[in-house]
Amino acid sequence: MRASTFRRACRRLGPGVALALGLAVAPAGSAPGRPAEPPSGPLPAAAEEPGGTVARAVDAAVAELRARVKRLERPVHTYHYAPRRRIGLPEAGYLPPWHPEALAFVRAKVGLYWDLELPTAPMQAVSGLWVGIDPVICRHFGGVGDGWALIQVVLPAGFRFVDVRTHDDGRRLAERFADEARDALAAAGCDVAFPASLLTLRESRACRELAVAALGRLDADGILLNFPRMPFRACGDERPDGVFIVLRPSVLAGDRVRLMTRESVPADEAAEDRRRVRALFVRALAAGSERTPPWPELAGAGEPVDLDRWMRDALLGCGGHAEDSIPAPVTAAVGGAAPAPHASSID
Repeated sequence: MRASTFRRACRRLGPGVALALGLAVAPAGSAPGRPAEPPSGPLPAAAEEPGGTVARAVDAAVAELRARVKRLERPVHTYHYAPRRRIGLPEAGYLPPWHPEALAFVRAKVGLYWDLELPTAPMQAVSGLWVGIDPVICRHFGGVGDGWALIQVVLPAGFRFVDVRTHDDGRRLAERFADEARDALAAAGCDVAFPASLLTLRESRACRELAVAALGRLDADGILLNFPRMPFRACGDERPDGVFIVLRPSVLAGDRVRLMTRESVPADEAAEDRRRVRALFVRALAAGSERTPPWPELAGAGEPVDLDRWMRDALLGCGGHAEDSIPAPVTAAVGGAAPAPHASSID
């Protein structure tokens, strides 16, 4: 994907998405705090008595979002770039892959999603831990130079997520909330048309409260939304796009979070992962990317022999896995039966 095409795609997604994914920053005046699981106690939007305006809006959102809940059937590798200084790391040189500061950083960022005190603004992306589905695509917004670190986050099999992606064609209109649900949300102060707008934008305090209440009911580990992807040959021409927002720090076990900076001599536990990441950049160059592969000291290492197989297993959208596909349009009537789940959805 060439840079001009990528920029157009990001403009379609709305301002703030690139900032949340690539630059790893929170809104002005905020900073990662203590790790926070999804709230388990009474939530602001759910505090109203049953049958009230807000409660009806939460019920309507949950009824439609439930059909979009899926579970990963295998581990999926994802990626996040952040400035070393922001993580609390030295600004240059090699660092070991199992670094406590990197683990603390990603866990703390998760809690930002649930922080209802952060400022809201129309068409701005929510804060939190955004992780890209390949290391090339999210480098368009940071990651160049020794002052940046790449953090690889492996989402485990069983990771439960709400897939709010839409198709980039005529099906998109059918992927809006049903009229009854939109009316219920608007009555509660949140005038949004699409599930992604409710869960991934900080349009208003009312929208954020409704999103947090709905996600608490759905018991989700994450959200999957639209974001451009690299068209790798091994993934086929129809690779679906996406980016995850991780919602639970408990899924970020220490052995799933790997810091990748410079290559080490002798090789460390992340050597094979760095070779794979560099090989993806080399392949992306052949597909039109303008991003220079990292770690020039690995230029003579060559491709890992199992790269195609690893990509089909480990990267979202590369192996024909059912949970990777964008859901078919579904609708639900408030007060009626819930929609039939997507083929790869779960209860």
